[in-house]
Amino acid sequence: MREAVFAETAGAPVPFPAANDALALSVAQAELIRVAGVEGIAAVSKKQNGALFLKKFLSSPKHLQMFLASGPIDAGVPAAEGLAVLCDIWNADSAAAGDFAPLATAVALNYAAMPFREGAKAIERDMFRPTSPVERYTFYKDASLAGRLDPMFAGLRTWELRFVVDSIYDNIALRWAIENINIPRRQYVDACWFVEYRGTNAFGDTVQGPLFYMPWRESENPMLNASKHGGVCGSLSTFGSAAARAHGIPSYTCGQPGHCAYAVRIGTGDWLGGFGGPAGAPHHYFWGQSYYYILLMEDAYAGVLKTKTRPGETAPPPAIDNAAADARILNSQRNVWIARQAFDAGKFDRAENACAAAIAAQPVNFDAWTLCIENARKNPATTPAVWQKIADAVLGALSNHTRPACDLLARFDDKLSDGKTAAEKLAWFTRVHETVAGTKGEIAWDWSVSDLLDREMRQFPKDAEERWALFKKAVALHAPTNEQLLGQLLDWGVKNLGETGADKCIAALADVVNENAGGIDEKAVRKILGTAILAAEKAKSVPAFQAATKAAGKYVETPPAIKLERPGDLKLVSAGGLLTTSSTTGWDAPLSHGNVINETGGLFHTGNEKNPWAIVELPGTKTLTGILLVNRAGNEDRASPLAVSVSTDGATWHKIWDTNKAETQWFIPLQGKGTKARWVKVELTRDKPEYFHLRNILVYGE
Repeated sequence: MREAVFAETAGAPVPFPAANDALALSVAQAELIRVAGVEGIAAVSKKQNGALFLKKFLSSPKHLQMFLASGPIDAGVPAAEGLAVLCDIWNADSAAAGDFAPLATAVALNYAAMPFREGAKAIERDMFRPTSPVERYTFYKDASLAGRLDPMFAGLRTWELRFVVDSIYDNIALRWAIENINIPRRQYVDACWFVEYRGTNAFGDTVQGPLFYMPWRESENPMLNASKHGGVCGSLSTFGSAAARAHGIPSYTCGQPGHCAYAVRIGTGDWLGGFGGPAGAPHHYFWGQSYYYILLMEDAYAGVLKTKTRPGETAPPPAIDNAAADARILNSQRNVWIARQAFDAGKFDRAENACAAAIAAQPVNFDAWTLCIENARKNPATTPAVWQKIADAVLGALSNHTRPACDLLARFDDKLSDGKTAAEKLAWFTRVHETVAGTKGEIAWDWSVSDLLDREMRQFPKDAEERWALFKKAVALHAPTNEQLLGQLLDWGVKNLGETGADKCIAALADVVNENAGGIDEKAVRKILGTAILAAEKAKSVPAFQAATKAAGKYVETPPAIKLERPGDLKLVSAGGLLTTSSTTGWDAPLSHGNVINETGGLFHTGNEKNPWAIVELPGTKTLTGILLVNRAGNEDRASPLAVSVSTDGATWHKIWDTNKAETQWFIPLQGKGTKARWVKVELTRDKPEYFHLRNILVYGE
């Protein structure tokens, strides 16, 4: 037996022999038996033509590998059911084993794994006109042959098609979309706006209840129903995503706090967001419910990271070799199957070598890393030194995918800490943050350092100096590279580092930004605190914003007191909240942003842009009694026309007031109107770009 690759005396992994078709078939057959089970395969054999299907399927490396290596499969009943679905499709159409094999396999696989399985089962169970898997396959095949789908459809592989065929809408609805919504591929991110945003129907039924669409279910397909009668973010995003899928374009809907968005894949590795996407918790995904796993999937299966078109960019995108990408992930998955068989047999060293071969073939194959860690935990010979080698390898291979990397490390945090001194732990955690800080590409809202810090800090006693040392190192690493992560750090520190946490967090930031930490002058402190406030705003952290503005209090120049033109019996609810603006300029005064939302008065100043805005996030959802806007002295005419909108989810807005006249103050009475809001947006609505600045945005409520 070869020595395990992560052992102290490492042997080189043995790659799968790519040219050995007989071995490829044997390994794939064994993997199918493992995931579908003997009983599940026997049940398929009893279906109509089931034995003939299995004979052909089990003798075809192409079809077996297409089924097994095109994304997640859940062992047991789901895998067996997916196999049964494929049998039904093969029975219905001979092309399902030929030119349309990827499509047939994609439909079948979506019955074989969560979360795709939820959507696939819903098509049969929940829709007004249930759709069988054979009908879904036939719909896309016929539409493709008729030239009704986007040209990209013809080149999609099985794993990509899984994001096409799983719309919960029935085929009648998708056919309606083909007839009625035909726009350029890139514009499907705006297809949601074919649906009017509204919370109640013509009969007064709320969209949150079961009756909103009921009056028209018998006469209108679900997409026509939504387009005629409206809905909120869930309806709009589901509609927009389905419109793209109807035309053969991969898409998914995704959850965000209090909101539903979606994404459309306009090209390899390029997902564009609709209604606030693509970041969030995708409802269909490989490995993990985060946009970061969508990027990892693209890297593993297509061999590319997410790319963005930059203004003025003329160079063509790098060529994508689909055949090479397919070969890498297939070779990697074959080694994963071998590793799984060795693991199940208790042959841990052999499993480790096969995992290493899988990782060598495709270093970002999350399946391979998951099994590698599972095998190491089971292997009694795994030492702390071996665990550290695995951790080093994870960080190296997934340096561009730090969310999945940190999720993998969380699976053996306990093992990594064994035998380490506090100083060694601090050094290791620092290295993790160095990798996170160096992440290339988009930092989405659903990647947080909070979980990472929670896990790391638990490795030290509560009063250990290493806790603050780690926090300061993390701030030092993230401050110059990413304001969002810096804001999250401040938020975490304020909430978790005791009563003096806020002051110490700001002090930590001061130490980092100022090279001479022992002698910070006032100018440096102002700059540091301004950075902290803007970071808290970008992270949308109310606690961090409040802590930073409180620390900045003695450095803020307050404007002369004025008489506020509003009723005297109102309760101010904005003072404990957060101010964010569409942009900042050199005239902005971040230190006084906190005073903008309390009655002291401050200043925000946006750049010269079209429709600049300022948003006040309240400490919670409130019933509003009034809003007072106070103009800035100087250039007062800039502050018109104005509009005020409110939101309870931070994504969908309802305008409650507007004006075309510049005033010194504007009071908006709301008592008795039942206006509820968590967010209040004040927007300059000029046709031409303009600067936007106010002295106060004061929100009163119950």
